[in-house]
Amino acid sequence: IKVSTESDREKEHEELRKQGVDVNGTETISEHPSAEGSDAGDEHVQEITVGSQAGQALEKPVAAAANEESEDPSGGRSSPRPGEKQMPQGDGFSFSNKRLCERWLDNLFMVLYEDLRIWTIFRAEVAHYKTQHVAYRKTGTEWEILGELGLRLHHKEEAKEAFLRCLEQKFSAKAWMKLLEMFADENDLQRSLNAAIRLTAYQHRWYQESSYPTAIAHHLYKLGRIHGHAKISYTILSMGLPEGLLNMMQGYLNYGKTFKIEGFDY
Repeated sequence: IKVSTESDREKEHEELRKQGVDVNGTETISEHPSAEGSDAGDEHVQEITVGSQAGQALEKPVAAAANEESEDPSGGRSSPRPGEKQMPQGDGFSFSNKRLCERWLDNLFMVLYEDLRIWTIFRAEVAHYKTQHVAYRKTGTEWEILGELGLRLHHKEEAKEAFLRCLEQKFSAKAWMKLLEMFADENDLQRSLNAAIRLTAYQHRWYQESSYPTAIAHHLYKLGRIHGHAKISYTILSMGLPEGLLNMMQGYLNYGKTFKIEGFDY
């Protein structure tokens, strides 16, 4: 390969201008067969455009090509943020490129899934037994667990039914406390007092009134804001309770009167 001199280059440029070819910004390299080579072949002239043709001859890196594709406005895809990996484009979803959440959040989803699974099985069994006109039987502890599960999933009516079924088979302070809370939210005075009396006797027996006011007092004062303490006091008197239990129930109202809790004066 022989590189032409300036004079040869000017002659070649003149010939190209006569042919109407633009030679600005180009560099001509002539290829001549060697004197020692064979006689076959003619002279070949290669014209390489500086910058444009040289850039086309180079292959783009894979990462650069991916970024240019993501920045293409016609494609509608935005470029990835700094530090964010470019997700591979596949035909469908794949677990190999799924982004995992934090472990604590994953555990919460698993706990919720387990609660929903057990609750769905329970309700399906109840519906099946109802269609067969057969009594659905479980132990008191199982009903208590199902009641707590219903509260966690915000199925209050089903949870109330489960707690009542539990109390039919055994005494459960936890079930009575949950029912007292539900009855107080529903403003059911009579059923709330029934639950409060049983819980008061239980806590007095096992010395569980170390802090005051207790959860029982909290729910009674919630009812007092609506019905008033006078109505609650007269309702307790009409129930014919033993003297010791009556004094314990009146103690909640005396506490409210002393500290002027809302509802004490009516």
